[in-house]
Amino acid sequence: TYQPFKVFALVALGYFILCYPLSRYSRYLETKFNASYHH
Repeated sequence: TYQPFKVFALVALGYFILCYPLSRYSRYLETKFNASYHH
């Protein structure tokens, strides 16, 4: 039985797991570089 919703949910979950730490890390780097740039 093919369940497209389950496949979509897995893809969305994998995308979130992949992209959420990257966005957090880029935001951390941005604040870090801005702080070092001003000082």
